[in-house]
Amino acid sequence: MQENNLTILIPIYHPTLTINEILKNLYKQKQQNFNLVIAIDKPSESELYELEKAKTFFSNRLQIIINTNHQHIDSIISSCLNITKTKYTFIMYSYIEIEYDFISKINKLLLEFKDVDIISFDAYTKGISWMNFNRYPKQNKEINIHIEEENVAKIIPFMYNFIAKTSLLIDATNQHNNKHLSEQYSPNILFKTLINANKILLTKDIQVIDWNYDVLLWSVKSLLESWKDIESEYSMHEFTTPFSESYYYLAKFLNIAYCFAGFLGQCQFKSNTKNYLTLKNLKKHLESSISENIEEWKNSKIINDFLEKNRIQQLFELIPNSKKWSLIFKKIIW
Repeated sequence: MQENNLTILIPIYHPTLTINEILKNLYKQKQQNFNLVIAIDKPSESELYELEKAKTFFSNRLQIIINTNHQHIDSIISSCLNITKTKYTFIMYSYIEIEYDFISKINKLLLEFKDVDIISFDAYTKGISWMNFNRYPKQNKEINIHIEEENVAKIIPFMYNFIAKTSLLIDATNQHNNKHLSEQYSPNILFKTLINANKILLTKDIQVIDWNYDVLLWSVKSLLESWKDIESEYSMHEFTTPFSESYYYLAKFLNIAYCFAGFLGQCQFKSNTKNYLTLKNLKKHLESSISENIEEWKNSKIINDFLEKNRIQQLFELIPNSKKWSLIFKKIIW
């Protein structure tokens, strides 16, 4: 059996699933050479019982942190990373489903692509809306992001669709402002990790599915404040390569105007339900932010060059009006 290269870190906050359901596919992994860190917020008696079952199964591969002080998720992730001993870490939220051969596929990729800093895989959602971002090449592609800089902007910015070197994740979370990290769409840790990374692998070999049904976990404020944190971080970074800050500007644009707006455009709920009203407010908030920034974006050379190169200039026609966001993922494809 291969050595344990990966730790799966699971922060759990009042889950809708039981511990057994969250860990179901981890119990069934074909290869069990991974470590596990679970941080749980004030567990119930039944959850403690299920954690004991997990401790029996995973033995010394499992570490459990009880979040008795109700620490924010950024603090918990940082604490968990600091006790992680493997080279790589995967942050897996409680509503994420992995395949039975997830570990096998990760091990295979790590053998083939030596010392890669980040492995990023396609993002699938099947809770709020059935969707596949489907923007990665069909063949595995290893890139040096300091040479192929445009790829920084193309990376799908969820928390659950990448693994990274633990050392890079620790650097991205320790002593850094991640208080706007949310439990769903959070670019901060990923893009702060990218600042110090070199090699990244984009792959379609791995499928990780988001089964979150709660729109309240999506936050426009969190997204916008997260990008302020990211901008503050890279503005202080001394890049020793031709790496350009302008590609982070492009990434921010695509995060807001393509990924986030496009996702909200796919969501549909019955009138006057909690999710419907939350979605309505999210669209209103994001529409306002886009309105404030669209003229600046239209005058940006790097954004216009990217849209023209990929023949997707139509994006500027779709983003001002939230009623057209349902067309973003249908018409804007590269």
